[in-house]
Amino acid sequence: MSYGCEVVRINGETITLLVKPSQADCEPFYLGKEFALGILLGTVQYSPPGIGERLRTHFLGPRPLGRGRPMPRSPLLDTFGDTVWDSLENGSIDASKYVASFDFAIHQRGNIAVDRDPIARYTITVTDRRWLAHLRPGARLESHAWGDLGAIVPDEDVFETPPRLAVETWRAGDRISLDGAPAMAPGEWMHGRGVIEATTTVSHAPWVPRWTWEGGLVVHRAQLDHGPRVWAFAETFRRPPADTYERAWRDPDAFFVERLAEPPLARARALRFLGGGGVTLLVGPREVKFPSEAPWLYGLLRRLPFPRSVEVATELLAGWVGDPDGCKKKFGKPVPGIELGAGGVWQPYHFEYVSPILLTIGALTMLAADDPTRSLASHARLRDALQALNGVQFGYPLKDWTRWTSYLVAAMAGTAPPFPELFGGRGPHRQPEGLEYARAEELGLEGAPLMLPTPRDLVRP
Repeated sequence: MSYGCEVVRINGETITLLVKPSQADCEPFYLGKEFALGILLGTVQYSPPGIGERLRTHFLGPRPLGRGRPMPRSPLLDTFGDTVWDSLENGSIDASKYVASFDFAIHQRGNIAVDRDPIARYTITVTDRRWLAHLRPGARLESHAWGDLGAIVPDEDVFETPPRLAVETWRAGDRISLDGAPAMAPGEWMHGRGVIEATTTVSHAPWVPRWTWEGGLVVHRAQLDHGPRVWAFAETFRRPPADTYERAWRDPDAFFVERLAEPPLARARALRFLGGGGVTLLVGPREVKFPSEAPWLYGLLRRLPFPRSVEVATELLAGWVGDPDGCKKKFGKPVPGIELGAGGVWQPYHFEYVSPILLTIGALTMLAADDPTRSLASHARLRDALQALNGVQFGYPLKDWTRWTSYLVAAMAGTAPPFPELFGGRGPHRQPEGLEYARAEELGLEGAPLMLPTPRDLVRP
């Protein structure tokens, strides 16, 4: 939990700052001197250079890379020590010794429908200007003041109230989008596309910090394309657009037959709708670099029989690796992502084959890890394609490919252990009894975790 703070002006013992929460749905604005003091105790992330630093730069040039000037530090931190945030929360610091008064105003109201965060303006007068000596206009701080730090500004004063959407009616077999993020990281495993399986009504909504669910009590269980099942409230689901992914999902065999009939470069461009570029490092039985968008491709491939899915992915990979001219081709200009990849941009210096190769290796890794008892040892063409990767560098060191392919190589040798972390499993990096599972059990929902509802579910398009 943190707040971003920017110094607007300083006049003697009075400072004015703009304050923005990093998670607006669970970090309120407080009306207490403890919170005002907590803002001033924040870690300075940036401070405009003073006249001395500007003169140094003018005569000596910029400082060497990695040897920048240290950021200033509040003199009070030496007094309070490393436990300052706990001390603020439990009331063991008398903030009135340092903060004489403060004034609060809303600078920008938030709007959850358009993802606009609220910003508050705090004008704080301190008891001694020494408490402001480390700050100057334009400085940016990060404060971890949070807890019982005074009265809370009501949400109706902080957020605009957007029009509420009508609730969709969902039936078994309906296609859905769940928190339709443009990329699915394994740590956000309950996102993506899927199909409604079951419907029920719960007795009450689960407790969540700071707000009360104002939607209905109808919940549905969905089977997501990339494997997991999840319960969610009716308001949380959305209907997916009629995009390339949905057309491919309806008939994946025809989609991939069409792709494999194209030249390798055309295949790569035809798969741009999947995105590419996000990377997650998974520490499971092996440290594996994993493209976070790979579950989209895996979700399409797993609709095919396993031998066919491996065959298709192998042909895609072998086609790109075996195209030396295509491996040298860069985008040459900024190319914006489309559909599932919207918001991303491939830069002119990026190679066109990098994203599709990594997505395919990721999808193959998931196919292998889905059931490690299924052998890949007989897939000689896949083995040849993975070996040929050593000659395709894209500017990366040769050893880098082993971070992407280590689990897949082990699967081909028949030595791959289970890899639950790859599928959002509750491994060492997750709580043994994840909160999402506990909330589902609290409501009597079995067999799947529960995606907690948010106020945005009622208003977002």
